[in-house]
Amino acid sequence: MFRQKNPFYEKLKAINRRKSFLNKVERAFYLGGFKYTSNGYEIVKNAIYQGKLNSILSEQNYDVREDNIELYLIENDLKLLNLIVIFDPYGLYFGEDLIGIIPCDITVLNKLNKIEQIFP
Repeated sequence: MFRQKNPFYEKLKAINRRKSFLNKVERAFYLGGFKYTSNGYEIVKNAIYQGKLNSILSEQNYDVREDNIELYLIENDLKLLNLIVIFDPYGLYFGEDLIGIIPCDITVLNKLNKIEQIFP
């Protein structure tokens, strides 16, 4: 049976081919996104450390007609979790790019209201 590839995971793999940040992925989750701002990465970092990532994702607007920040949670074979922060531009002439990687623990995953497992 043909298994359809998840577009979010394919996006992560494409960025990884350029940046080499994924290593032995056991599980991957798409958390959501919001409109890009110059301080968006700092907003995400602060939200994680303050335990407010859910509120950031629910309060912020994601608009496919704008540049966005997308958030992914990756668990590797050592059961370590990293939040992957991606720049997803509106224009087709720019590709997605890695903004940053934030190490986190399992409590981040447990506190999330809405996640989509994209791998396996």
